[in-house]
Amino acid sequence: MPQIENQENLKNPSLNVRRGEILYREDIKTSFAYAIVGVSVIAVLASVGYLAIVQLKK
Repeated sequence: MPQIENQENLKNPSLNVRRGEILYREDIKTSFAYAIVGVSVIAVLASVGYLAIVQLKK
């Protein structure tokens, strides 16, 4: 099966480029989403840790 797909891709390389660009754009969107989620999780953990430290000092 992979050999047939490779032959088709060689016949029409523009399809390859378009599929690659679409996948690349989706990867950018997902990476931004993961970055935003990661930063928000870190912010929540930092604020909870700060509040815990403030409570322990009292």
